[in-house]
This record gives sequence, C-alpha cells and structure tokens, in this order.
Amino acid sequence: MDFGKFLLQDQYRIRSLLRKIEQFKKSDRPFDKLEGSLEKLIASAIDKVNKRHNALLSIKYPSELPISSKIEEIKSLICSNQVVIVSGSTGSGKTTQLPKILFECGFGKVGRIGCTQPRRLAASGMAKRVSEETKCVFGKEIGCKVRFSDNTSDNTVIKFMTDGILLSETISDRLLLQYDSIIIDEAHERTLNIDFIIGYIKNILPQRPNFKLIISSATLNTQAFSDFFDKSPVIQIEGKMFPIEDVFIPPYEDEDTSFHIQRGIEWINEMEDKGDILVFLPGEKEIKDSFDLLEGQKYLNTEIIPLYGRMSINEQQRIFQPGKLRRIILSTNVAETSITIPGIKYVVDSGLVRINRYDPRYRIESLQIENISRASEKQRRGRCGRLKDGICIHLYDKSTLESSPEFTDPEICRSSLAEVILQMISLNLPEIDNFPFLEKPKNSLIREGYKTLYDIQAIDNHNKLTEEGKIISDFPIDPCLAKMVCQGNKEKSLNEMIIIASFLSLQDPRERSLEKQTVADNAHKRFFDERSDFISILKLWNFLESEGYSSTNKLRKICKENFLNYRRIKEWRNLYLEIIEAVEEHGWEVNTENIRKEIYDYASIHSSIISAFPANVGIKTEKGVYQGAGEIKFFLFPGSNIFKTLPKWVVCSSIVETSKLYARIGAEISPEWIENAVSHLCKSLYKDIYWEKKRGFVSALETVVFRGLLINEGRRIHYGRVNSLEARKIFIRDALAPGNFFSWHKWLKDHKKMIEDIKKMEIKIRRPESLLNNDAIFEHFDKIIPDDVCSVKSFEEYLNISRPELGIKFEDAMYFLPGDMDFIDYPDELIFANCSFALQYSFNPGEIDDGVTLLAKTSELNLLPSYICDWLVPGYLSEKVRFLIKSLPKNKRILCNPIQKTAEEFTNEVKAGRIRKNSKLLTSLSIFLSSKLHIEVMPDDFNESEIPKYLIMKVGEIKEGQSKLVLTEGFPDLEDVSTRIQRLEKNENMEQIPKNFMEFPSVKMEEKVLIDKERNIYAYPALIIEGNGEISIHLFTDQREAQFNHRMALVKLFSNKYKEQTKYLEKQLPIKTFIAIELSSIYGSSQYKSDFSGAVIFHSLTDKGNIDIRDICTFNDRAEKACSILYQNSIKFSSILENIINERNSILSKLGKKFQKNESYDDICRQMEFLFQQDFLKRDYVWTRYSSYLKALSLRIERLNNSPLKDLNKFSEIKPYQEKFDERIKSLKNSQFAFGVMEFAKLLQEFRIKVFAPEISLPEKISSTIMDQKIKEIMLN
Repeated sequence: MDFGKFLLQDQYRIRSLLRKIEQFKKSDRPFDKLEGSLEKLIASAIDKVNKRHNALLSIKYPSELPISSKIEEIKSLICSNQVVIVSGSTGSGKTTQLPKILFECGFGKVGRIGCTQPRRLAASGMAKRVSEETKCVFGKEIGCKVRFSDNTSDNTVIKFMTDGILLSETISDRLLLQYDSIIIDEAHERTLNIDFIIGYIKNILPQRPNFKLIISSATLNTQAFSDFFDKSPVIQIEGKMFPIEDVFIPPYEDEDTSFHIQRGIEWINEMEDKGDILVFLPGEKEIKDSFDLLEGQKYLNTEIIPLYGRMSINEQQRIFQPGKLRRIILSTNVAETSITIPGIKYVVDSGLVRINRYDPRYRIESLQIENISRASEKQRRGRCGRLKDGICIHLYDKSTLESSPEFTDPEICRSSLAEVILQMISLNLPEIDNFPFLEKPKNSLIREGYKTLYDIQAIDNHNKLTEEGKIISDFPIDPCLAKMVCQGNKEKSLNEMIIIASFLSLQDPRERSLEKQTVADNAHKRFFDERSDFISILKLWNFLESEGYSSTNKLRKICKENFLNYRRIKEWRNLYLEIIEAVEEHGWEVNTENIRKEIYDYASIHSSIISAFPANVGIKTEKGVYQGAGEIKFFLFPGSNIFKTLPKWVVCSSIVETSKLYARIGAEISPEWIENAVSHLCKSLYKDIYWEKKRGFVSALETVVFRGLLINEGRRIHYGRVNSLEARKIFIRDALAPGNFFSWHKWLKDHKKMIEDIKKMEIKIRRPESLLNNDAIFEHFDKIIPDDVCSVKSFEEYLNISRPELGIKFEDAMYFLPGDMDFIDYPDELIFANCSFALQYSFNPGEIDDGVTLLAKTSELNLLPSYICDWLVPGYLSEKVRFLIKSLPKNKRILCNPIQKTAEEFTNEVKAGRIRKNSKLLTSLSIFLSSKLHIEVMPDDFNESEIPKYLIMKVGEIKEGQSKLVLTEGFPDLEDVSTRIQRLEKNENMEQIPKNFMEFPSVKMEEKVLIDKERNIYAYPALIIEGNGEISIHLFTDQREAQFNHRMALVKLFSNKYKEQTKYLEKQLPIKTFIAIELSSIYGSSQYKSDFSGAVIFHSLTDKGNIDIRDICTFNDRAEKACSILYQNSIKFSSILENIINERNSILSKLGKKFQKNESYDDICRQMEFLFQQDFLKRDYVWTRYSSYLKALSLRIERLNNSPLKDLNKFSEIKPYQEKFDERIKSLKNSQFAFGVMEFAKLLQEFRIKVFAPEISLPEKISSTIMDQKIKEIMLN
C-alpha cells in the first residue's frame, strides 16, 4: 500500500506501528491486537485524506492587489526552492494571498498550510478574510487557533495561528508533521518566538525535504534572511501607496513631548480642519499627558481618542467607527503594523518608541524611550497613504532620521532567554550557542537565561534539566510563573499560585480610563490588601467566582461596574483552567476551599512567589529606596498597595525601569521566607563553631546572605547538618574524647572517670598535661565512629544499632605509664577516727592552695590530731623527708647520704606499717635516723623553713554559713571549740586522761563519751601502746579500732605486771616441733611465738573475747585469774593449732597431687594463702572458726574431683565478692587496720561454707543480700 498519499502525521504513525509488528514477529510474540490497531489507523487515515482532498477552495486573486501580478513567479520559486522570502509593502496583499498560492501549488494535501501572525487579532482577522475570499466556512477548511480559542477541524487546510501556538506545538510534534508548508508573516518584527521558530525550522529542513517555508514581511532585511537560508530567493512586491508629503518639525530645546505634539496638531489645523490624525507616542504616560493638554484646547468639531494596550475593548473599538467629527488618535506603536485605522490622512510621528530592554546583569526590564528605527518610521509613515494622499509630520529633523538604525533590535537581543533555553533543553535541541539563530544573542543574555533557570531550580549547575524543570516545561506559562505553581504544590497553596500565575501571564484586567480614574480606583479598593498586591489578585478572583460566572451577561455587567476588562477576565479564567489541566496530569490536588473562605496562608503564598522571583527581593535601606539582590536599588511603584507603608522586606513580580526603577505588584515578606524558598541561592557563613553540651551537637553562628542581602544576622544552628565531617571531628574531640556530653550509657561514666582520674593523677604528681593523650583518644574514637555520627542523637542511634566496644584502655589514653609510681600514694581522702576527710590537690605554684589541702568543717577538726598534716600523703612524703634531711646540720646530713635513698627507706617503713603515723613526723624521723645512723638526731635539728610550700599540707576549714574556704598551713587556731580529739584534757565524763604509763591507770574509762553534741558523735576511750612502748588512753571514733588497740594494750599491761610468767610462756610454748617448723615457715621468723602467747594471754584475761576491763580493779582481778590458767590455756590453744596445721597440710597434699589446674584450683590456693598469712595468729577467729573453714575446704576438694563443672558454678557465686575484696585489699597499705575490710574477710569465709559445704553449721545467718550490703560498705569506705 502506498502510504505517501496519507497525511504526514498518519504516515509516521503507520510506519511506527509496522516496525513494532515486525519486531513482534521476529520475537514470536502475538501481534493480532497490533494488526487490528493498524487496520483502524489506516481506515482513519484514508478518511482524513479523502476529506482533505475534497476540500473545495475558490481561488481568485484580486487584481487590485500588487501581489497578483507576481503569482506565477512566486509559484515557480516555491516549486523549485524549499525556502522563499517575500518582501512586500503594506497593502501588497501578501498575507491573504500567499496561503492560496501554496494551495494551488498542491500543498495542504498531506499536511496543513500554516500561517503565523505575531498577534491574535491579526491571526483571526486574516483567517476570516481568507475564508470569505475562498468562499469557505470559517473553522472548517480555513481555521484559526490562538490561545484559549481553537477554530480548526480535521478538514482544515489553511491554519492561521499566533507564532506562540506554533512554538508550543513543537513539544508534541517535533518535526511539525502537521504541516507541509508554513508561512511566517510579519517576520520583520523579530519577536523572540519568530526568531526561535525560524531557527527551529531551519534545523528540521534536512529531515523534511518536501517541506516549504515562506518568510513574509513588509520591511525586511531580505539579504540577512536569504543568507541565513543558504541564499534562498527573494521576491519583492511593491505596495499600492498614495503620495505622502513629509514635514519635519524638530523640537525646541527641553520641549515637553505633549507641547511638541500640540505644535504638530496646530500646523495641521492651519491647513485644514478635516481628515483624521494618527499620533504616534512612546507610551501610556505620554498619551495621558497629551490627551489632557489637547482636551484643554477645545478644538472645534474634534474628538481626541487614546489607544493603548491597557484600554478596554469597547474603548479600542471606537477607532474603527469614524464619525462626523475629526479624530485625533493618540496611539502607541500598536497602530504601526497590527491594525489599519480607517480615515487617516495625517500622521504625527513623535519619532519615539518605548522599547523593552532586558539588563542581564541586574535582571531588570527597562522600558526606555528611544528613537525609532528607519523601518518603523516607514511603517508609521505608511499609515497615512493607504487610501488617499497623506501628510506625515515628523517631530524631529531629517538628520535624526538618517542617523537612526535601519531596523529595531530583534527581541532575542534584548530579552530574557530563560523560556527559550528551557524549551530548547526540553526538546533536546542543540545548546543555544550552537543553535541556528538568525542573529546570535549576546553571551550575557545566554548566561542570564541559564542563571534564571538555575535560580528556579529548572536546571542543575551542569545546565541539565531537573525533575522539577521537566514539570516546569510542561506548563503553558513563563518558567518563573510555572515554578511558582510547582512551589505552591509543595507549600499547600497550589490553587492560589495558579490564580496568581495565570493573572501575571496576561495583561492586567483592571482598567483605569482617563476620564474615570478616581471612580475606577474606588471600585478596585474592594480587592485591596494593605500588605500584598498578590492577595489583592486572590480577592479579585474570589469576588468573580462568587459573583460573576453564573452568566455571560452578568459577568459583562460586573466587569463594567468594577472597571474590569471582560476579555482579559475571560482569558484569565481560561488560562487558569488550562493550567489546572496540566496540574491534574501530574496528579496534584487543588484545594479551592481556602480561597472561597478567604483564608490566605500568607507565608506559603509568598514563599512560593519568592521561589519564582528570587531576583526581585529587596530590603528598605532609606526612605522609599530598596536595595535589591545584586547591586540594584529600586522604588515601589506608586500604584502598589504597599507604597504608603513601605515595609522593610518586599518581593515583587517585576522590576521595570521607566522614569525610575520601579517594583511592580509587590508584597511585604519576612526574610526567613527567602531562605526557605531559595536556600540553594543563599550563602551561609559560619563562625564561633563549638560543641554545645546542653544541645547535644556542634553548633555554629550562621549568618545567611542572599545575593548581598543579609537575611539572617546570626543564629546558632546544628553545624552537623551543614558540614557533618567537620562537626564529627569537633564532636569526637570536644564531646566523646573528654566525655563532655549527657548519656545514660555505662561506658561514658567509666570513660569520664578514667579521664578525671588521669587528670587528677597529673595534678597529684604535679605534672599537668603530661599523662592524658587527647590525640590518642581522638584517634581511638575516629577509627570506631562512622562518618555520619556528629551529635549525641546520631551517636545514640549508632550505639542502639551497632553496640560497639567504645572504651579505651587506661594505658592507651596516656602518653606514657608513670613507671612504678603507685597512685594509691595519692589518696582522695584521709580516713581517721572512722571519719573521712576529702583531700584536694592543686598545681598552682606561688599560691596558698598549691599542693594538697585537707577539707574539714570546723566541728570536724576536733576529730584530728595536730600532727596529721605532717605526714602529707605517701606520694609526697619521700620528697618532704628529703628536704628535711637536707636541712640537717652538715655533720649529720653527710651521714644520711645518699639522701634520696635514706628518704625512700623511711617512706617504705611507713608504708609497711613499721613506723606508725601516730606522732609528729619530725619525732618519728629523728628516731628512725638515730637508729639507722647510730647518732642522736633530735626534732629540733630539722629546719622546716627549707620545705617548699607545696609539701606543707593545708587545711581548708569550712566554716558554717561561709562558702569560701579558710586556708591555713597546718591546723588553724581553734578558739571557739574544745581541743583536738587526741589532746582532750578534760571531758564531762572523764576528769583526766592520763598518758605514758606502764601500769593500768587509776581512772575509770567509759565505754563511750559524747564529743560532738550537735551531730551526736561519740568517741570510744581505749588503751593504746605508744611508739615508745608506754601506754596511754586515747579516744577513737571507730569502736573496732578502739577495741583492737585496747586488746593489744591489755596484753602489754599483763606482760608488764607478770613479766616472768610471760617470758616463760614464750620460751616454753607447748607446741610440737613440726608445728613450730610450719609456723616459722609461714611467718618467716619467730614472731609467731609472740602472736601465740599474746592470743593465749588475751583469751585468759578476757571473758570469751569480750573487752570489758575498763578500770584497775577489774584488770587486777582478771589478771590474777589469767595468770593461774595461763599454761592450761596454752596447751588448749596448742592443740587447736596442731589440728589446724594438720588440716592445712592435708589440703596442701591434695592440691599437690595430679590436680586439674583451673579456676577452682586457683581460688582454693588463694583462700589458703589468705588463711595462713604471716600474722594469721592475731585473728580472734583462728581458734573458733578455722577448723570449720578447713573442713569445708577439704569437702570442696573431694567434690571438685567428682564434679568440676558443679564446683565452677558454685564458685561463680563467690567470685564477684572475692574479686571486689581483692581489689579493696590492693588499695590498702596496711589491711590490719582496715577493720571493716577484715570483718568482711571473715564473712567471706563463712559464705564459702554456705556455698561449698552447707552441711557445716554456721554461727550466724548469711546470704547474698547480706554479702552485697557488706561489700558495698567496704568498697565505699
């Protein structure tokens, strides 16, 4: 079948379907449905082509038209050339006759003959005229399509349209297959659409070899067009013109245009008072000024009629209705080419035109008055010679005309190219630099076009179409207005934006006739909104929706009453509905309720407007002057609603330069809306970046600038949302590494404690910043923490998902480990008399608090001995002793060399407990040195002034009612309280406290005495062995310590009283030899003899271990009885000891055999080691409970061999208590005097019996609850 006879569009569809059928056949897919579709398509195509061929057009060429003599020549050129250029003067008939010539050449069969006109009125007028000439029905064979009106059918052969319609059809018909030929009329106007269409068609001509293009115009630079289309032929057609006389009347110096016009009119009036006059003026303002001036002249039999674009249709129609009066028509260049006004004999040409030029640098439209081109002068002049002889009054001299440019600059060289560029990108056309424009636009305009599209996010920074850009290109409106609609959808104000966008796309329908300006302004006040011209548009729409659309007549009436242009109102609504259709194709929901209820979301509406016109934002800098984006300054247009209020921030739909740079259709806005709407155009500057613990993120002070306008002067923001990697570094450095944030995770508590401990260590060892390695801690977290974690919130989310091991090892967090330094030597508190006193360390050389300070309330100082400060803390003691030794007289100091070693020996003796800290340091040091050096060293030999201040302990006295510490070196003077606890001379319960005696004193000791009435603190009097071996009475706040010292002193007093019996007991111990050998092995010396005899004496002297001997009578009575049973008890204790040692050996023997060495084995060894420590015979419970402990151990070992796993399970109950006990023991220098810890040691042995040998009875009930409570106590104290 020959498809060539079908319409071009049908040919394309049929061939596409045939290719698809072939593909289905090759892939063995069913194609029955496709063949059915093909049959229907062919049938439809045949029907269309038959109708097209049956079209009957009566083709006749009026002989009076100049073009008629050129018909055959034109036909010949068309048949032999793809492009023909026709240049014909006004009245030559080219517009109406060229379509008929093409039809006679055989075109209009497989495609339509398209005819474009720059204006709708001309398109519809020419279509109707051609339909009359060809005797066809308008809308059938001859049709017309303009915006909002389509008068065409399938039978249409010749289609008149605006160039905008043809341009829009390129989107769906890339090769313009609807047409087999196109006439571009009035090409001399060089509008943006015309230039783009010409370039577009040139691009497709190679793909459409049978396509014909006719370019037609009155005043045309034919050579440029011919060259553009590869030397295409040009045919000139002279128009039919009557003689025209030219008169030049140049202006006076500084003469106003209206007065100049008046002179021209009066020159004509002097000649005759008949014949209509057409006056060309540059703009509406000049027309109004001239109208007022001429009206005032009261010319006889004359009416003055203005003509400009914003007038109502009825007013414009007056020019086509000549009357009996002479008419003076004051017109803009609208009368230059588009319309022919009847009866014109005179033309008065001001020689001026208001040209719209776009400044790409500042993005403003400039409506400046310029001299017209010679081509425009020719068009104006020709208006008075159409029907009879005419006269043209030129209000300028001849030289001015000769120096004018030949043609007006093409629109493409003086307009924004954003819409053209967007369409080119959406059509996948070559880039604008490579596109075949008749005249290439300036680079600055091209750059601005791309910039505008980027501003509205239609393209990205690579000039590629964005997803939103694709949607924007679908709308039949300017890209900026389309952006407004898209943003309105996001801002939930879609309907409002469609209304505003469609309004701004058209000419303002609000009319202000010269005669009724005040009445019109009053009528428009009902739509007034004092903050926004855009809201006024919505109010106008709502008024029309509620009042005007019930009938056409009613709408016309309402428009007339309210000074609204009926045609433009209809166009507004039609465009609104057209956009609604486009919106619905995207599935967007349009909410009309808010408008109907007059609910206007001011922020969302104006945010959408800002997104469309970001370059039209400004801030008031001085009265009436606004600083815009970039470097422009503008004023609010006087007709704007906000002109009187002059808000600080505004946005407007356009900025146009006339007499001033005016912002038109504006609104008051808030600067934060700018940032929300066009964040991609805002530049943020950040400073003062730091970690904020309270807010949980790294914050920065953000200053936001929009193209030179400061829209936010400074706010604190989450820096992680701006620069997550930099924020992450700060988060790790200032939050994670130092533990400086809030979290409930246990690791953080441990981490912060580690940091604090290391920092405290640095201060304690007097080397600040020497241990804590912040870089190492940073690197530790840097390796673990993901790149997107930069705040507490993201960190917590990461922890909840990943649960990583975050803790850094203690040693890894330090630059180095401080060798053998024992940090227990730098305690945080001093425990004395069962009371805790905080120690505060400071590295503050030269200040009074440098060193270590003991903190105590005034009332608590009573509990401390005066010498307690002498001993400092163990870590400082060696250095202090070194300074003291160096202060000795030379003869004694030399004997101490090496001084450092001697100082360390003394310190080690103190740490080992062999030198007790129960007297002044100088006293103990002098005794030590005297013994070591075998010379007499006295306390007065030392010079304490040689000691550095940081080695002198300070006392921070916390006085009641005062927040500031009172610091003193040593103890403060205590005038308002009794003397210290160790130096109490009198007490209400004890008249005299004797000291330094060898026999039991005559005073009676109470069990306890009240020493602090306010806090109800008691002390416990007890005998104590002083450093020199003498006995004294001291007060203790810890009853256990009092009992321990009292027991040791009672044994000492008994030994003093019964020296012979005691010596005999020690020499003649009833202990078997092998037992003695075992004890010597355990003790490492014969000290066991003293401990054994002391235990025998104590148990003989007391009643079952109860220390109730508190006066001399009781002591003497008990001592005498004890002496009588002393040896008997020694035998008894020896027997108990023998059993203990035998049981011990038995257990050790079992352990020595082939025994699996596991955790159970290690625990048993640890228990045995504890039970048989060097001084184990000093423990009271050796004689009563050791046998049970050892029996339980034996049972455990037997069961362990049979069920090792069961033993491990049982040991798991013991393990946590044992580990904490071991930890506490390590922290103590001398556990012998840690009475709470030693009590727990006994309790732990009892708990072992309960766990491993529950059949052995216990003296008291014990449980895990009790163990938990006790271990908590010893760990805290």
